[in-house]
Amino acid sequence: MTVKRILVVDDRENWRETFQLMLREEGYEVETAESYETALQALNRRIFHLALVDISLADESNTDGLRIIQAIEDNHRPTAVIAITGYVKANHEGNQLLKSPRVKAFLRKRELDTAQFLKLVAESIGTLNE
Repeated sequence: MTVKRILVVDDRENWRETFQLMLREEGYEVETAESYETALQALNRRIFHLALVDISLADESNTDGLRIIQAIEDNHRPTAVIAITGYVKANHEGNQLLKSPRVKAFLRKRELDTAQFLKLVAESIGTLNE
């Protein structure tokens, strides 16, 4: 079985570490990035099966997370995306980019259920039944 690679993009170290630990325990290879620039560097270095992207990097109005999703979309990477946010009032749901077939879900960090999240990750990269 091929190890699936996941890129976790979040400006907050505690969330990067939380997601990294959770996903590594499930057997995924995980790389983290804290900004638009480091995420692009990672994406240019290798192919990821999934990108977990905080769409509100730095603050609620920042669009760097959306720019990362757009870069994945534009480069036709075989990468699924789960968009996340920590902002309760984040108003990104109407963004057309989040309606792309590549974006499998839009989640709020504080409402995250670990079991459901891990199932969604597996389904998003096609490893649920492997």
